[in-house]
Amino acid sequence: MEEIGGKLKDLLKKRKMQAKELGERMGLSKVTVSHWATNYNNPSLEQLEQISRILRVPISYWFDADVSGGVSSQVNGDGSAASIYGDAIVAGELATCKMENEHLKQLLDEKERLIQVLLEKSK
Repeated sequence: MEEIGGKLKDLLKKRKMQAKELGERMGLSKVTVSHWATNYNNPSLEQLEQISRILRVPISYWFDADVSGGVSSQVNGDGSAASIYGDAIVAGELATCKMENEHLKQLLDEKERLIQVLLEKSK
């Protein structure tokens, strides 16, 4: 799972924004934003919400994980989707990946609920 710092770096690059500019817009120093981008420390939930607004991404963006494990998909002739797995993945490993995927989805749902509770409390 990519950490917040990596996602922040990617977004800053995509938005053509420097850490200094984001810091200024948030009333913080460039150093603080740089620490986040390098995973030295993490922003608070309130700061994450502010970053999300400035960079125009949903709050869930920070918690979404790419759990595909390098799996790509294609469309069959009948319109259904098929997955293409590398030769190294066998049925047992596939089942483990599916279980991990379900676990990560549950964690993400739990985080979303926590975010909503915290947002409600902050009002």
